[in-house]
Amino acid sequence: MHSIVKVARSRLAYQNVLVCSRISKLSSQSVESETGGEEAVDPLAAKDEEIAALQAKLTDQSKLLSDMKNKYLRALADGENVRNRSKKEIEDSKIFSIQSFAKDLLPVSDVLEKALESVPEEDRNSNQTLANLYEGVSLTQSQLHQVFKRHNLVKITPLNEVFDPVYHEAMFQVPDPSKTPGTIMNVVQSEFSVLQEPISEECFTRILQIMLKFGQHVIKKSCVFWESKLSFAFVNIKPVLPGHVLISPKRIEPSFTDLSPEETADIFQGAQQLSSLLKSHYNTSSLTLVIQDGVDAGQTVKHVHIHLMPRRPGDFADNDDIYGEIERVDSRKGEVRTEEDMEREARTYRELVREMGIFSE
Repeated sequence: MHSIVKVARSRLAYQNVLVCSRISKLSSQSVESETGGEEAVDPLAAKDEEIAALQAKLTDQSKLLSDMKNKYLRALADGENVRNRSKKEIEDSKIFSIQSFAKDLLPVSDVLEKALESVPEEDRNSNQTLANLYEGVSLTQSQLHQVFKRHNLVKITPLNEVFDPVYHEAMFQVPDPSKTPGTIMNVVQSEFSVLQEPISEECFTRILQIMLKFGQHVIKKSCVFWESKLSFAFVNIKPVLPGHVLISPKRIEPSFTDLSPEETADIFQGAQQLSSLLKSHYNTSSLTLVIQDGVDAGQTVKHVHIHLMPRRPGDFADNDDIYGEIERVDSRKGEVRTEEDMEREARTYRELVREMGIFSE
């Protein structure tokens, strides 16, 4: 009896072991199944990654599109600037096309004027032949001035007007209590100006914005490559070295010490910016700046100006020789550059000014 019971319990235990074994095996499979589920890619996570990748790509494309749009707008602006500059240069060339020929005729006008001034009215009244000759010369001068005016070359007659240092050059002063101080009483030499459009006799003293005054000289805007509110820079008609340019205040002032603080700051800031431009363009690290303040310092134009000259190794045997060369070049007669050459150089510098972002009016 006891033996049978033991056997039965043993079989029951064996069965329990089998059941437990099966349960354990099933549990193990369940764990493996769960583990395999964690290693599998979650569809939602994959979608998030795909969306993030698309967003990154969209951001890159948007940036590229923005850059292309900016370049396109800049290209349009550059094209418009080139078109406007070309149009302006064509207009200026038409205006100044007669300048060289007219310049040669100006002494003829002066000679005719002096000839008329040299004949007193009493002599004309007493001598009919002389009166007829005087009338003929007068008609010749009048006809010449009409030709000048048709080509927009007009005479500047500032007599009895208030002295303006921008347009006039003072030679001497005469005390006269009957005149307002600063009134022009005598014109030693008349000037002519090429104007953009025909004007009346009353407006002869107005010089248009196509010109700037440099002492007794007139600088065409086509030779100016940088301009601020108070200063302007232009190419040199007698350069000592390649890249030798000048920068000057717009107000005609012979002495550097008489410039206002604003003018002084403006001209030196411009000189600093243009020095960087010239060094880069001529691939050099050195540049000479010269101010000749007064006649004894070698100043030939009574208007403050700074010489900017890029330097290279060996351009002078002695570096200080450049100062004497400036005076020698200024004193030479007839050795000047052509307007075409100067305008070509100015165009090159204007492009560099634009590319380098140097502020210019």
